[in-house]
Amino acid sequence: MRLPGLRSIHINQKGFTFVELMIAFAITGIIAAAATGAIFQLFSSSTRSNNQIMAVRQVQNAGYWISRDAQMAQGIVTPIAPEFLRVNWTDWDGTQYAVTYSIVSGKLQRSETRTVGGIPQPTTDSFVAEYINAAGSSCQYVANVLSVTIKSEVGGGSQQSSETRLYEVRPRPSA
Repeated sequence: MRLPGLRSIHINQKGFTFVELMIAFAITGIIAAAATGAIFQLFSSSTRSNNQIMAVRQVQNAGYWISRDAQMAQGIVTPIAPEFLRVNWTDWDGTQYAVTYSIVSGKLQRSETRTVGGIPQPTTDSFVAEYINAAGSSCQYVANVLSVTIKSEVGGGSQQSSETRLYEVRPRPSA
């Protein structure tokens, strides 16, 4: 038993034409391409921003430690590579400090040696900053002012970010 109205629906229904299907696929393709481009741009700019933040942070860490030690210094030497900077001072309690900075494989290494009561203590080594460009970093000690330029480069290719800062530090006056 068939319903008379059902047969007329089947006969009059023709479906989509080839042109309509091609237009629908083209519109879907354009939307998909735009979405893919937007997502790629989002990830690309996010990586670039993260690299820039990392570069700034590494330069700030290097500047903090070098400034801290240079302000305490009674003697400053800007040696030739692989050493970057050498400072020394005697604390209020007679403890003698000698701190050496070196750039080793893109990392700024701080080596501290203390002498307490004439007895040398073990040297403490620590990395204070990464991604440091040795060729773009320098230090000079002229007219009682230590000028330190630190350059950090993070990432590669189109994602590379770099940051360069100049720190000028005056050591404490000699006693």
